[in-house]
Amino acid sequence: MMEPSKIPSSRPPRLQPELPFGEVPIPQPPERERDQLTRMLYVAVPLVTIIGYVLVSSMGSGGRSPVFMIPMMLSVLASAALGFYAHREERRIRIELEEAYRARLAELYREMHTAHDVQRRYFSHNYPDSLAVLEIARDASEQARTPQPALRSGTRLWERRRDDHDFGVVRLGIGSRPSTVVYTVGEIEHYDTPLIREAQRLADESRVVRDIPVTINLRKPPEADETVPPTGEPKEVTIPMPSVHALAIVGEQPDVVPLARALLAQVAVFHAPGDARIYVLGSDPAEWAWVGRLPHASGGEQAQVFFSRAAAPDASADDAEEGAPRERFLEGLRKQLSTRRILLDD
Repeated sequence: MMEPSKIPSSRPPRLQPELPFGEVPIPQPPERERDQLTRMLYVAVPLVTIIGYVLVSSMGSGGRSPVFMIPMMLSVLASAALGFYAHREERRIRIELEEAYRARLAELYREMHTAHDVQRRYFSHNYPDSLAVLEIARDASEQARTPQPALRSGTRLWERRRDDHDFGVVRLGIGSRPSTVVYTVGEIEHYDTPLIREAQRLADESRVVRDIPVTINLRKPPEADETVPPTGEPKEVTIPMPSVHALAIVGEQPDVVPLARALLAQVAVFHAPGDARIYVLGSDPAEWAWVGRLPHASGGEQAQVFFSRAAAPDASADDAEEGAPRERFLEGLRKQLSTRRILLDD
């Protein structure tokens, strides 16, 4: 980490990928003809009737000439031929419409996957893993040692300001989160066709992005502004994110300590010492002494890193006698927090 005397006093403008927002309507699938059987019956009944009439006439004794039945037979055959042709044309058009609709769904799927990839890039950039966080701190330290640093350096150290939406946000790991771009299906009367089920599946898959950084806010987010923006100005869109006042990490010490270190490193790297302070009450100096060298944990009226065997899980009765210094440390911390709250309210 940099020495406090070498900490840059100004921060460059924050650059970050764009996060897409929106709701994309899925077009309605083409309607399927449900009276095809009825239409075929309309064509078949006259044909069966004329065939029956011919059979009855041929077996009769009237001696009627079959020539008189030719116009009737031709009209029925023509009607049947037109009916079959119309049926084939409608079937061909329906198949073309369904293929076009499936192609449109495939295009929407590609757009959805692209939107998910853009969201992954956004959250991976703003909430990188531990190796990337340490690399940001290392680059900033090297720039601080440069005799003539660039006027506008590209360091991301302390890039988050108090009014940023992700001030106080830390990455917990990789998982799933709600998508900022969702696809919706309108009102549908019948859900018994494959096309409608495919459209609904697209809508369901669009709601969640997988394999993306999962985050949590360590401070209460500001209340949403209910005022209507002036005409022409877009309304500010917020990212849904859980927030907590206190975060407990439970588990075996070999698993808990690395995660706690990673969270503290994110706070120290992305938030300036004037905006965030770090206090540590621990039992093992070997694990947490490094925090005392951070500018976020020094320069205050009292020590911000305190070690006491009374805080250890296996503390004995003799160790508990150290509780008085620990209580003084906690009392000083409460006073510091009260003072900072008063300053923030002003």
